[in-house]
Amino acid sequence: IFFYVITHFLVLVSGVQLFKGIPPVFIATEKGFCYEPAGISSGWILWKDVMEVRESTVLSASSAGRGPFETPVIGISLKNPEQYAAIAYAPLLQKIANKARELNNFQTEGVGDLLLNPADFGDDYQKVKTLLMSKSFMAGNRNTVVS
Repeated sequence: IFFYVITHFLVLVSGVQLFKGIPPVFIATEKGFCYEPAGISSGWILWKDVMEVRESTVLSASSAGRGPFETPVIGISLKNPEQYAAIAYAPLLQKIANKARELNNFQTEGVGDLLLNPADFGDDYQKVKTLLMSKSFMAGNRNTVVS
């Protein structure tokens, strides 16, 4: 059991380090978008399934051990987030993703089905935010908050 725990820990640490250097991917078309931070994808999101887009903040853990801090995010509320989780994740990961989504929705007041990190977009952040909000609004999702 001792060696199993050590091996499991080492695999997790090396896996995180492996994916840490992968740049995020964001692709948008007329039908929808795909966002893959660190090689993990939520699948292809259709504009018609986006209910709301809003800037928000969530608590994040500090890597320096200074405690949690607020991080800005673009929160997206989906019509059927379970459908996307079922497509994108294996059954065990679906349960983890559902719990994370519940926590994110609590922190963002309901727009935490999908969180996009503004830092992933660098200088293009405003373009991406405007695109997400306008496409969602044009798809008939009147709850979108344009800021």
